[in-house]
Amino acid sequence: MVTTIDYYLDELDVIIKDLKRIKHNLETAKSHSSPLVVNVSVPEDVTLDDLYKAIRVYSKSSAFNLKEALKSNNITTIAELVKYRPREILRFKNVGSTTIYNTREAMEDLGILW
Repeated sequence: MVTTIDYYLDELDVIIKDLKRIKHNLETAKSHSSPLVVNVSVPEDVTLDDLYKAIRVYSKSSAFNLKEALKSNNITTIAELVKYRPREILRFKNVGSTTIYNTREAMEDLGILW
C-alpha cells in the first residue's frame, strides 16, 4: 500500500531529477560562448534504435510516435535530435508532452542529458 508520504517522496525524486538536468544544462550553457546554445554530448555507440528500445520501457506508443515524427522530419541520429529543444519537437505531428517526458527519461537511462 502506497502511503501519502511515499507518494510525495516519489514526486520529490522526479523534481530532483528535473532540477539536476536543468542545472547541467545551465552549467553547459554558461561554459559556451553563446548561452542560448547547449551542446549535448552523445555517446557514439548509442543509436536511435537504442533510444526507441529505451522509450518502449515507458510507453510503446511514445516510441512509435517519436520514431514516426523523426522519420517525417528527416532526423536520423540522436546527435541531430538533441539539436532541437523539446519545445520544438512538440510541434512535430503526434508528439505530445508524454512522448517528450518518456524520451527524456530514456535518454537519461542511456547517459544523455537533454
